[in-house]
Amino acid sequence: MAFTIPQRQDLADALTFAFNWQTLSQAFREHLETRLDVVTSESGFGVVVETVLVWAEQNGWERPLVRMMHETRPDQPKVLAFMDRHREFPARLLPDERERLRAGLFGPVKTVGDLRALLLSGVVSQPPGFLQGTTDESSADAYLRTIVRWADHFDRVEALIERALHRYPGDAVLEAQARPILALLRSRAAASGASERPDPFDACDLDGLLLIDRGPLRKAIRSLAAGSNPRIIGVSGDARSGKTHSKYFIQHISEKEQKYDTVVVDLSEEAPATFRPDYLIRRIVRGWGRNDLVALIPQRDPTEAEVRWIIDLASFLVGEVRKSQRLLVLVLDGFANDKLHPLTRELLAKLVPMASVDRYLRLIFLHYPRDIAVTEPPGRFETDHIPLFSPREIADFVTAYARSRGETAPPESVAVIIDNVFKTPPPTSNEQIAERLARFLKQVVRT
Repeated sequence: MAFTIPQRQDLADALTFAFNWQTLSQAFREHLETRLDVVTSESGFGVVVETVLVWAEQNGWERPLVRMMHETRPDQPKVLAFMDRHREFPARLLPDERERLRAGLFGPVKTVGDLRALLLSGVVSQPPGFLQGTTDESSADAYLRTIVRWADHFDRVEALIERALHRYPGDAVLEAQARPILALLRSRAAASGASERPDPFDACDLDGLLLIDRGPLRKAIRSLAAGSNPRIIGVSGDARSGKTHSKYFIQHISEKEQKYDTVVVDLSEEAPATFRPDYLIRRIVRGWGRNDLVALIPQRDPTEAEVRWIIDLASFLVGEVRKSQRLLVLVLDGFANDKLHPLTRELLAKLVPMASVDRYLRLIFLHYPRDIAVTEPPGRFETDHIPLFSPREIADFVTAYARSRGETAPPESVAVIIDNVFKTPPPTSNEQIAERLARFLKQVVRT
């Protein structure tokens, strides 16, 4: 969701009134697990606030930002006025409910290792930053209150409770404290007529195509959509591993979130040996809906070196993307082909370092050419290697798939489907696993 004009104006006013650089930096660290100086540089505070609002919209963090403001500055008059006027941003839990949930988790979740395992079982694809640097053997007690607050800010309370109840069945204290809160949250949503907006980054079903696991890709695309690192993503895997599903997920996020534009260029539709660099640029601008730019694509001057033309083509594309002031995610499928035109490969080698530092251009390679991205620094270039899925990953997927449909997947039914998917002869590719899985999914979920 993007802020409406009244929300934006009132929120900018409230943030400017309630914070300064130091206090907003502290609130970001404690409530959003993010450094303010990574989002924006210290300057006039009005500029800082405007940048923060844009960042929150790009990141999908509108609600966490408002909840952070309300929780850290609850008595500020302009904050109270914002919350009274705009009631779309309430915290999910009251203070006593947060404490009850913390107390419920305290019994079964004894160590940081337990807490990480709980979060990775279906709450998030990557644990929050405040758990980094902690050992699995450390006591979880010091982090439970922070986890509950974090889950409240980021609309993950229901997922946290559901996974805890599933992971620790029969724990009396957890049942007594957490299950009533789960029922209360659902009744509040029903009473207000509000249905929880599914997180598109957790999508399991892309219009009939199953997206199994892919935690690294989901995390990378979430960060990419926020306008931050990674700048370049390389997806690799064996034949029929599911690399092509990546582009469907990328397009799905583009449609649902409206955070970036997507252009997909699939080399299987071309003759690699004759696919010249200007052909690639032409495919990109047309796929971008910018046919007006085709006539402006730099033509090669026979009196100049080829490398000069390649630089002109790369600079032309990056310049037009910058003019748009909107993220463009360029998905290149199959460009590791050994027969690719050498000048097109050279163009990719120029685009990679440009995208690595550019604000608006992002590159995603499906079956990526390893020789052109290895020099990019960690964080800016990330990889997602797709192995053959394990029974544990498929079991987690079935549970998540059922939950996304408002249903449940009984453990005994999940066990049956795993047996059927991995029965003799064992599957040899993820495509085969997905085909078998699709046949049995309808049998495993129930309302």
